[in-house]
Amino acid sequence: MAIARQCLLVTLFLTATLFTGAIQGAETPDKPSAPITDKPTTSSTTVPPAPTPVPETTTKGPETTTKPSSTTVPPTTESTTTPQPTTSSTAPPTTTPVVPPTPTPAPSKPAVGNWTIAEGNQTCAMFQAAITVDLAFTNKANKTQHYNVYVPADAKIADEKCGVADNSFSLVFPAGHVQMSFVQNNSHYYLQKVESWINATVLPDLANQTSAANFTVVYVAETDSMALEGSLNSSFVCTAPAALKMTNGTLLKLSSVNYQAFIKDGKLGPAQNCVTDSSPDMVPILVAGGLILFVVLMLIAYIVTRQRQARGYHSM
Repeated sequence: MAIARQCLLVTLFLTATLFTGAIQGAETPDKPSAPITDKPTTSSTTVPPAPTPVPETTTKGPETTTKPSSTTVPPTTESTTTPQPTTSSTAPPTTTPVVPPTPTPAPSKPAVGNWTIAEGNQTCAMFQAAITVDLAFTNKANKTQHYNVYVPADAKIADEKCGVADNSFSLVFPAGHVQMSFVQNNSHYYLQKVESWINATVLPDLANQTSAANFTVVYVAETDSMALEGSLNSSFVCTAPAALKMTNGTLLKLSSVNYQAFIKDGKLGPAQNCVTDSSPDMVPILVAGGLILFVVLMLIAYIVTRQRQARGYHSM
């Protein structure tokens, strides 16, 4: 029995050995063909398709780069806004030239101006007044008319001269100029000459009435009548209006005059009133006359009552 078991085991061993050898012999020719053709190729081809979604993300990047194209739009709007101010700036110049010279003859009365005449650092005269040039001219109908040209209070001073024997200056304004010259005679000074030039072209009301473009009128003081005469080192004051006769029937009208020529210390001296201003005032005279009349009436009434009382006593 033991020998039979050993023979059976050997037989089974050999059979198993042969079977496994047959199996290994059958498997060895298949192994080189399978890994070379199928398995390596399939494994290598399946791996690269995985990065294919990556370029999809790269395509999204240029989509963001298209946004700078939207930034190019605002410059076009800025260029459209630039021509708008040019159109608005052209409109005002057309309206401004319409108004200018008309207000020149507007004031109904002259304004009082105050001017200081100096040459270098030396002040030689001060002049304050309201000045009107009452211009006489021939109109287009060959008739004489008058036109008032008011010297504005802000007229500029030009051609100042502070001489020892004469002081002169010019008042320049848009409608012309007025030049005044003062001289001294012994212990007095006075207005010796006035020359006025009027530009009719800047005065529409005057230009419409005459064909002349400008006018020149002159005043020269006579030896027996010295206008605005004052004492040296004193100021001349005259509130009453005065009129000086110029050429061609023109009048130089002055009012509220307060001036002094040949000033030495730069200040006005004591005021010296003109003849009109220094005349006696009528108000005190009228008051005194009223008081006297009242006293006389009281005396008459007293006397009448006394006489009536005396008659009553006599009758008793």
